[in-house]
Amino acid sequence: GGMVSNISDWVAVGKIPAGTAVKFDLSGKTFTAYTDAQIKAAESDITTLGINGYLQEDVLVASENTKASGTVVYAGEIYQYMFDEEVVAILQKITTLPQIVWVQ
Repeated sequence: GGMVSNISDWVAVGKIPAGTAVKFDLSGKTFTAYTDAQIKAAESDITTLGINGYLQEDVLVASENTKASGTVVYAGEIYQYMFDEEVVAILQKITTLPQIVWVQ
């Protein structure tokens, strides 16, 4: 896991939900958590976001000053009902995470 690098993107939501797609930077031990809007904007080429994992648990975000960490997973089940249908369709196009199973 690592520290959230874009906490300001999540202040209005109040949390980063479990299962959120992330780009994890192992060398810097940080990750960028992508909002639905960011995923939809990259629909034509989802690989440009560099998504390489998903957040294991919710991360509470109180303000832009929040310091938060999270665990990034690369294998397991993700329940589709937790996502916007359009976002699920886009995320399912990612072929670099073969151990992620989408469950209906």
